[in-house]
Amino acid sequence: MSSDEAQSFLVKILKQENYLVQTLVIQHDQISRLYDKSINTLRLITVYDAEQQQAVPLSAVLRVGAHGNVVDNWAQGGLAIGIDMATGKLHKYGFYKHGFGTKVTCHPDTLVEFDGYDLPFFQEALQQACDLHKHLHNIVVIGWDIAITPQGPMFIEGNDNMEVSINQETNGGLKKALLKHVNY
Repeated sequence: MSSDEAQSFLVKILKQENYLVQTLVIQHDQISRLYDKSINTLRLITVYDAEQQQAVPLSAVLRVGAHGNVVDNWAQGGLAIGIDMATGKLHKYGFYKHGFGTKVTCHPDTLVEFDGYDLPFFQEALQQACDLHKHLHNIVVIGWDIAITPQGPMFIEGNDNMEVSINQETNGGLKKALLKHVNY
C-alpha cells in the first residue's frame, strides 16, 4: 500500500483501540552473535542511595533467548548470564530457570562461549541507568531492561517489582550490597 493508504489505515485502527507504537530495536552485532532470534537484554538493577543522593548499580545479567525462541525471557527457557560489573564481560556460566535446565558454558544454539565475552556499551548502560534513576529517586530499587544497539543502550523499561532471582542466581545474593545503600 502507499504511504497515504498506510497512514489512513493506522489512523482508523488507532481510533478503535489503544496501541503502543515504538521504534524497532536492532541489537548490536556483538549481542546478535550470541543469539540472533531474540533481542537479548541486560537486566541491570540499580539502587538509590538517599544518603549519597545518587543511584548505584548493584547487579547485571544478560538475558539471551535459546532453542529457537524469539524472546529472551528466563521464564520462557532463555538463559541468564552474570556480568562482571567492573569489566562488562560475561561470567563463565549461563543459567536456565528451574525446570528448563541447569547451567551451560556456551550458548546451546550458537556454541559461543560465555566466559570473558565482552559486551559493548556496558559502562554507558550503567551510567545512563544511574542517571535515569536519579529522576525516580522515590523508587529505591529499579530493574532496568536494556537492549544494546549499534548506537548504544536503548532502555526498554524500568521495573520496581522485578524478578530479582535471575540476578541472584547468576551473581549471588544481593542483601549485603543493598543494605550498604539503604537504611531499613
